[in-house]
Amino acid sequence: MLTVSLVLPWCASCAAARADEPAAAAAGTASMAAAVAGPGEARSEPPAGLSCLCRFYALRAERHQGRWWGVLPDGRRLPWAGDPRRSLDQRLAAPTLQDLFAIPYRRGPLHPVTRENDDPGRIRSEPLLAATYGEPVAAADLVRLRFAGQPVVYQANRRPTLKAGSWFLPVALVASTR
Repeated sequence: MLTVSLVLPWCASCAAARADEPAAAAAGTASMAAAVAGPGEARSEPPAGLSCLCRFYALRAERHQGRWWGVLPDGRRLPWAGDPRRSLDQRLAAPTLQDLFAIPYRRGPLHPVTRENDDPGRIRSEPLLAATYGEPVAAADLVRLRFAGQPVVYQANRRPTLKAGSWFLPVALVASTR
């Protein structure tokens, strides 16, 4: 079965986020001062990583009581930052949005994983993914069928859409091999 992971597109905001906030967070030494400003030190713009998430996901940034939050369309708030001393297990169990950047994707060729827990995309915000892409599909809602001669697992409620276009793909495949 295909599993989709959260892949953060590295836009200019994310590049800035990688330069200041996540690098320290990945080392476990991030300062909460970057995300939580005291009285008189309020940031007028959200942190770069939060801005990036707002650009690509169903989220808007909001400053409330001196802290930055990501607000979902249903009004639920997800914290941008938390205690930087939390363990990986704590980050996995209750991630902040900033935690999504804690283990960065690296550019360049693939390389063997040699460090424990070096797993970009492992820290996920399920509420953020559900708000953006819909609730996870239950196994009972999946059907096995053939598409373009190949067996696939597909969402049962999407089956008519797949069947409607299935005549075109084999024709296109044959045309592309000529």
